[in-house]
Amino acid sequence: MKLKIALASIFLLTAVAAHADCDAQKAARNAAMNATVGVSGHCTPKNVSKDAIKNNTNLDETRNNISNKTQNVKNTASDARNTANEVKDIVKD
Repeated sequence: MKLKIALASIFLLTAVAAHADCDAQKAARNAAMNATVGVSGHCTPKNVSKDAIKNNTNLDETRNNISNKTQNVKNTASDARNTANEVKDIVKD
């Protein structure tokens, strides 16, 4: 009985700390813990779905940020080429 209480306490403490990155593996582990000990953590299949939806939204934002940064790099390279051509023209004169 003491072992079950100790294991449940350890699992609860680790489940609270692991909430930030809830994934399918942690949800399965919590379901197994619930079946054996009777106590589960916060990570459930429902939470995994919510995190996946939230991460997909973040992917769209990240994709837009990368596109903007790529365009900024292209603009900077173009400006550098124009400046180099202007310098060449001045040196030739």
